[in-house]
Order: sequence, then structure tokens, then C-alpha cells
Amino acid sequence: MSVFIITYDFFKSRTFYKGFFEKINTYDNCYIFNSTWLIKSNEKAEEIWEKFRNYIDANDELLVMEVAADFSGFLSEESWDYLDKAF
Repeated sequence: MSVFIITYDFFKSRTFYKGFFEKINTYDNCYIFNSTWLIKSNEKAEEIWEKFRNYIDANDELLVMEVAADFSGFLSEESWDYLDKAF
């Protein structure tokens, strides 16, 4: 199973994206900071993108990218725990 980062810029009210947040909660996930989630999946990035594309507006931006095991930074303890368990 791989870990993916999903990051986005949304320009409508949060209620517009209800389906997006419902979909992200179908994955093992961790909200790491503003507009950025980590998820675990056996899918490819393109397959994950296809599942989310109908929940965003044409003016929004969304990136799905696989995370490598080499990472560093300053995150919450919960986020580090998620990454430690994932790798």
C-alpha cells in the first residue's frame, strides 16, 4: 500500500465540497495541515484523481502525488505517527 499526498486550493464555500470530504474519508487518512491530506491506497495517483475530479470546481486546483519514504519536516505528532506507521 502506498501513501499519497492530496493538496488543493478550493475557491468556493466548504459546503460545495461535501462530496470531496466524504470521499477522502473513505480512505485511511490523516489531515496534516491546511488543504493537505495523506491517504493510503493501492491505487495509482491517476486513479485517485479520477475519484475526486467530480467533486471540485473548474477553478480549483488539486494534486495527488505518491509520497516516498524519504521525508523530513515539522509536523504534528499525529502526522508523524501516521507517517511512521505507513512506512
